[in-house]
Amino acid sequence: MKKLFLFLLVLVPMATASQTAFAFSLKLVSVSGDRAEVLVNGMPRSFPAGFISQDGIKLVSLSSGKASFQAGGKSFSLAPGQSWSASARRNVAP
Repeated sequence: MKKLFLFLLVLVPMATASQTAFAFSLKLVSVSGDRAEVLVNGMPRSFPAGFISQDGIKLVSLSSGKASFQAGGKSFSLAPGQSWSASARRNVAP
């Protein structure tokens, strides 16, 4: 019985935590004041500087009509009309 308890103690957390794959595309539409107008997976969004989306996309800064982002473990800059895409795996617990 003790062995079964220990087995379940280890197995249950492993079974409930899962890896999910995610992918997203990001397109900078425009820079307006202190905001970047973007498309995330085709959906329009407006990001203020410093904002971190539910997708894990961070708008780091805006300068000279360009926007600097961090997403998927990468840093990159986009000018209006440019796109960037990523896919990764992350662990999530229910």
